[in-house]
Amino acid sequence: MPKNYNLYLKGYVGDWDFSADMVNAVLDRHKDKEVCVLIDSTGARVNTALSISSLFKLHGNVHCHYVGMNASAATIASMGPSTFPSTQTPSSSCTSA
Repeated sequence: MPKNYNLYLKGYVGDWDFSADMVNAVLDRHKDKEVCVLIDSTGARVNTALSISSLFKLHGNVHCHYVGMNASAATIASMGPSTFPSTQTPSSSCTSA
């Protein structure tokens, strides 16, 4: 199970801790590196979710994992990563050693 996340997106999409600016700052710190994201949100602002999804796509190496209920704008935000949770083994940098 993935344990080493670079980004935790929990709560209200569009709040200070789930904003496009915050996501952009984290992605900028991890240019050319894999970014593992944990999402736990029932959604909220669609415009913010679309921006986050685009940022994930632009970065190109983002992997999302879900915890709890994820709906609405949280689902839209998570559409940008290159991988989603599956039955396959996650990449090595997203897992604990």
